[in-house]
Amino acid sequence: MSEVTANSTTPEKNSMATASLVLGIVGLSIGIIPFLGWLMLPAWILAIIFGAFGRKQVTKKKSANVGMALGSLAIVYQFGFLIIAAMSPADEEPDFASGEDNGREQDQETRDTSEAVTVDAEAIEEEEPDEEVNEEEEDEIEAYGLGDNVEFGDHQLTVHDIDTIDDVGSENFPREASGTYVLVGATYQNNDNESVMIRSGDFQLVEGDATYESDSAAIRAYNEGDVFIANEVNPGSTIESTVVFDVADDVAESDDLQLYIEVGIFGGDGALIDLK
Repeated sequence: MSEVTANSTTPEKNSMATASLVLGIVGLSIGIIPFLGWLMLPAWILAIIFGAFGRKQVTKKKSANVGMALGSLAIVYQFGFLIIAAMSPADEEPDFASGEDNGREQDQETRDTSEAVTVDAEAIEEEEPDEEVNEEEEDEIEAYGLGDNVEFGDHQLTVHDIDTIDDVGSENFPREASGTYVLVGATYQNNDNESVMIRSGDFQLVEGDATYESDSAAIRAYNEGDVFIANEVNPGSTIESTVVFDVADDVAESDDLQLYIEVGIFGGDGALIDLK
């Protein structure tokens, strides 16, 4: 009788490979969480170590390889995340000191601008009197005397004489002055290319700052021919008449009397003539 000897082999357990696989899976699952995954660093290292020992055994080499790969991948992932985070530009903190400096500079510029405006305003105020003097000089009209042929614009006027009287008109219908009549004899010539309307309102008597209008009724009563009342004067023609003013006695006797003429309803060129 022959003996048969049966050799039964029991597979060896590879606990190192199993531990490496479990640690690699758990470590990678939690390790993908940024920053928090670093808590699984021991698990990643043990997964690599256990996997290295597990590969030396006959069974479950595949599990050991997977565990080592997962542990290595987790480590590479975390270090790669740190490198990318370090290379990213950090948000700049607000430079409060710089802001304060800019604010102070702006305040200083505002004060400088205000001071410059104040200085300019004072300079303008100082220059204004000169401008007013120049305006007065421009507005000042040259004064002429009796007998002068005064040309102003397209007009010419010559004042011949000045006299005073108490009443005008005929003996039967005299017209008495409320004060004294001042009589100014003059000749007007139109040098324009168009006819000109001469009115009594074109003449004024000036004494100091006061001005006196002519008396139309007295002008009609005194003059027998042409009068300076709504009289049309053709180009090149002349008209001779007397302008009459009814003024107070002291005004009539003043040595500062002047005659001012400005032809036209809307004004224009004028002339000033000394009468004394």
